[in-house]
Amino acid sequence: MMVISFSSEKARNYLLKKGRIFTFRKDRRKQFIKLEEKRGKAYVEAVKPALRDWFNEGRCKPKIKDIFIWEVGIFKPEELEPWVPFSGFSSLNEWNHEIRGLNKYLKPEGWLYMVDTEIIETLKSKESEIVVPQINPLLQRSLRN
Repeated sequence: MMVISFSSEKARNYLLKKGRIFTFRKDRRKQFIKLEEKRGKAYVEAVKPALRDWFNEGRCKPKIKDIFIWEVGIFKPEELEPWVPFSGFSSLNEWNHEIRGLNKYLKPEGWLYMVDTEIIETLKSKESEIVVPQINPLLQRSLRN
């Protein structure tokens, strides 16, 4: 497992309050790269596995909570409008401002992930990777709420 840090207080508080957040990262998470190398790209794209992890508020900070992470896809920061209501930010402009502030060397595209703290409580799995077939309804429900 690898930590995912939420240095943005606004995003971190949203995740703690709501239990689910969509987060933009400039680089792909190494767990998904390794999983793709092990199982193949078709598996990762078709199954959309959730990877177990934990989060903190920044480098060398203590663990806050266990999570599951889903890889949504590759996007440009200006394409994130549909996920703004689930980002912890009030507008795309505010979210993009935070993305640029946290990422000194931002690439034209990055990775969008859904992070969830609630599912971990109901799925007491010891596996580092689980398959949750309900990911599509879960993503759709998040976009509706």
